Amino acid sequence: MKTIGVMDGPYYIKASMNKFYSNTRLLINSSTMSGITTGYYFCDVYYCYATVKLPDNYLKVAINNPTQSGYSDLNSLTIGVNFTMTTTGAGTFIYMTTYTIVINYNLLGQSIGNEYPKDRNSLNFSCSIMAY
Repeated sequence: MKTIGVMDGPYYIKASMNKFYSNTRLLINSSTMSGITTGYYFCDVYYCYATVKLPDNYLKVAINNPTQSGYSDLNSLTIGVNFTMTTTGAGTFIYMTTYTIVINYNLLGQSIGNEYPKDRNSLNFSCSIMAY
């Protein structure tokens, strides 16, 4: 978790990740992933996330596109970021999430190895903050 100061940014927060699915079968559409023929593939799916503690005097928060866009929805493979805001006794927090996919094999068992986005290990979330 990273505490952000009071200026607008953009601030970049390194994504943490957990493997969400291992070798799960996904329908991949060629319109959502370049270089891939439409069909079913066995994929590893990673859940990428970051938590940001907002300053007490924040007025407005803008969630920017991450350095590499993952998927906000695995069913439609919609590119984007999901986010929620929560206030607790410890402060106000933004939780940002996205999914990344590693295509391991096609249905014939041929190794593919493509990763979307291209380098999930360098994925950074981004937000801007307006404070008073």
